[in-house]
Amino acid sequence: MKGHPIKPSLLYSPKHYPAVTYTIETMSSRAATQRHALELYELKKKAVEFYQKNNVPGKIEEILNSLFYQNPEDVYGSLAEYFSRLSNPATVSRITACEILDCKGQPTIEVDVYCVRNGIEKFVCTSKISSFSVLPDGVSMEKKDMEERERSEGIAAAMALIDHDIIDTLKGVNPCNQIDADTKLRELASKLLEEYEKKLAIHKEEDGSELTVAAAAKEIPAKDGKVSPAKSKKKMGSAKSGVVVIVEPREMMLPGCDAFGASSQVVARASAIIKDQPLYQYISHLYSNQVDVIEYRMPIPLVTVLCSGKSALGKQNLIKEVLLVPKPGQTFQKALKNVSAVYHQIRKMLFAKYGASCNNVNDVGGFCPVMDKTEMLLDVVVEAIDHQQLNEQVNIMIDCAAHEIFDHEKCKYEILTSMLKTSDDLVDVYVDFIARYPAIVGIIDPLRKQDVDAWKKLIEKISDKCFVIGDYVYPRAERLVTEGNGGLKSSAAVLKLQQQTTITDIINATKQIKETKGECIISAVRGDTEEDFIADLAVGIGAKFVKFGGILRGERTSKYNRLLKIEQELTSKCLAVPYDSLDIPNILPPPAQEDNANTLAPDAVL
Repeated sequence: MKGHPIKPSLLYSPKHYPAVTYTIETMSSRAATQRHALELYELKKKAVEFYQKNNVPGKIEEILNSLFYQNPEDVYGSLAEYFSRLSNPATVSRITACEILDCKGQPTIEVDVYCVRNGIEKFVCTSKISSFSVLPDGVSMEKKDMEERERSEGIAAAMALIDHDIIDTLKGVNPCNQIDADTKLRELASKLLEEYEKKLAIHKEEDGSELTVAAAAKEIPAKDGKVSPAKSKKKMGSAKSGVVVIVEPREMMLPGCDAFGASSQVVARASAIIKDQPLYQYISHLYSNQVDVIEYRMPIPLVTVLCSGKSALGKQNLIKEVLLVPKPGQTFQKALKNVSAVYHQIRKMLFAKYGASCNNVNDVGGFCPVMDKTEMLLDVVVEAIDHQQLNEQVNIMIDCAAHEIFDHEKCKYEILTSMLKTSDDLVDVYVDFIARYPAIVGIIDPLRKQDVDAWKKLIEKISDKCFVIGDYVYPRAERLVTEGNGGLKSSAAVLKLQQQTTITDIINATKQIKETKGECIISAVRGDTEEDFIADLAVGIGAKFVKFGGILRGERTSKYNRLLKIEQELTSKCLAVPYDSLDIPNILPPPAQEDNANTLAPDAVL
């Protein structure tokens, strides 16, 4: 070959080009094949390590072996269910809010939650929260207009909170960890409120005005503070008392704080859905820390039937609501049926006496006849119960809302137009009512929370005969846990899921109430929606009573209907148990013990 070199023309001639090309491609293909085989080997090696690390072969072998013996009708459905249980826990990915209307036509919010489940973001559920009002009925239009403006601004603030601060806080949180979610919400609320108060302080320094927390809240009276109602029907020219009345300022709340309660509520509902549990069962697990609950107590409904009070027509002020209470020992369905019979009998009686106008109901579903005497309200209800022959099946409770009838100028309670009573006199009035109407088994807010001594006297005189219940005399659930009852011991306390109160707050407050031998009442509010969450909440925490309003209006009946459905479901599993009796707690103070020195023999006295 050295003596016969190849001519360049032969290497590049068209005749030899295909052969040369084939040789080059073959060599390149072999190199590529070797490189590809090496890459494939490394890839397979990584795949084996990946699957072994996650135990995929073992899990597949396990489900395939069991699937063969199970022989399910839906093979792929069973596979999907099996692998979904092995997936990472769901996490909150997105929370959105929109403005809706409550039963009074006022704005409130509806919250939607999205979670990443099985690696995919999915819509889980929605929840609504009731609107809140600090004003009692009958206040001036100026204060109502001011509250409406605040409510509108609060809704905008709540939606902004959800779109930014709250989703930033809850994103990535496992909704099944309710305590963690509620703790984060509570810490965020405290942080934002502190920042808000600092802004108010800076504003005060800049313009030199006396801007206090109460002033920032535009000095709307607290629910237990001074109320400036419309002019009284009549004014009694009596001398002013020498008692100094301290009016508490309205509690400072972060604008849009409803967002925190709504977020806690929707996270709880999402967790129940993810766990494929009824909501009441999920809440029961949170409350008792037990996976298997052997029985559920169905609450006793306190059904509003008549409404009156300071803001209503007529001279009667003392009783704001009369409630029907079915006696224990019967199913919820039977109890509601008996209450419904009395409710509609009262409607017929009012129609016959006052005409069609008295068949109208207010925001809570109660009839509002014109009454000039307190006894007139009670007589109507007693007569209706007797007419239906349900004397042994239905009792009565009264809600007095004493903070609304207190005259701050005269330091007395205006129980009738122009009839004023001191707190001690009012105790005697209640004692007389209990004696004359034995069907009364409970009184809600009989006095203001400031009348501690009179409250104690009332406890001593009637607490063994009926429930003495605190509603507006107590702070919100989260403050009740930290601050206590303010020296006002009661047979039961009313809890409401509103504003920034979380599910964990309700659970903690319930435990504290029951530890002191009291009972818990889960109550709806006036600005309610058709949301039935609190029905499940009542069953889950074992509340003895529920106070949803009348049996008219959709936002009220939705909750009663939910309890009927819960009872049916629990009865089918033999888990529903009604309360056997009222069991009024003994909250009397212990008897005073005699001095040991007085019991010693004379020669033993020092």
